[in-house]
Amino acid sequence: MKPSLNQVEQEFLNALCEKVDDPLINSRLCYLFEWYTRKSQHNKRWYNWTRFITYLIPCLVTLISVYAAFIQGDSKWAIAVTATFSAALVGIHHVVDHFRFYENWVRYRSTAELLKSEAELFLNRCSPYNKGNAKELKQRFAAKIERITKDELHNWENLLDESHRPFKDENQAALQPSPGIPGSGQLPNGAQELSPLSTLSAPEELTILAADGEYAEEDDLRES
Repeated sequence: MKPSLNQVEQEFLNALCEKVDDPLINSRLCYLFEWYTRKSQHNKRWYNWTRFITYLIPCLVTLISVYAAFIQGDSKWAIAVTATFSAALVGIHHVVDHFRFYENWVRYRSTAELLKSEAELFLNRCSPYNKGNAKELKQRFAAKIERITKDELHNWENLLDESHRPFKDENQAALQPSPGIPGSGQLPNGAQELSPLSTLSAPEELTILAADGEYAEEDDLRES
């Protein structure tokens, strides 16, 4: 069920559809204003209900605990009810944090008011719509409408990115190799990477190989 527009918003929408003579601008502007207004009302309603429930549940839990402690001796039912309410409260908090009802309410309401304000300027031929012919004014007005919706879309993408940023940071941290792990290319603090034999000169290589041969002979003698 879609939220219904209030009387003031419905009258403004009807007047807007009557005064804007261009059919494309008319349909686009009326659609955007109605969509953002309904979305703001939808998120406002959900935000108010969830806030009311989050205020109500702690009060009920307190009253149930007092009633079970001082009036009835058996408190098993109170423990079950309290646990259920507590779990519901945690779930509601996660739902509110996920759907961002308050942020969406404010964002949609702001966009609807911007569209309304811009339409008032255009219809009353106020700046920047007081200079130029009718075609230029319509083009300027249409460009401004699309700029408002584009900015709102950009804000929505930023909000969506912020809501998923903790998960991205955790995934990136999990993919980062730890210091000192073979193949990670990182060494613990104070450790120095050994130079491979390919970076040594020929005499140095012979010296190292000769030393390795002497150590191997000593080990064979000890084992024998």
